[in-house]
Amino acid sequence: MVRRVLPFLEELKRCGHDKAAVVTHGGVIRSITAWILGMKLAEWRLLGSDLENSSITELSYDNVHDRFRLERFNDYAHLEKFPELLRENWKEDKE
Repeated sequence: MVRRVLPFLEELKRCGHDKAAVVTHGGVIRSITAWILGMKLAEWRLLGSDLENSSITELSYDNVHDRFRLERFNDYAHLEKFPELLRENWKEDKE
């Protein structure tokens, strides 16, 4: 998965924009995060079993050291005012 995403990250580095928003699945987020953190890629599942839908994972690019940094991971504070949107509240009421 990382091999497929790295060309996209390289393109983002060169695009000339200061900020970009990217929407993707949790497996991609966890795989790229593992790569950025220097983890064994086979251990990407250690980075949470389920990321919250609409959570924010923020990366920054360091031009001086030519690397990405993880700024925040699976941040869903913006959803806390709407508990019905959180995964833990999706359970069907069977009564």
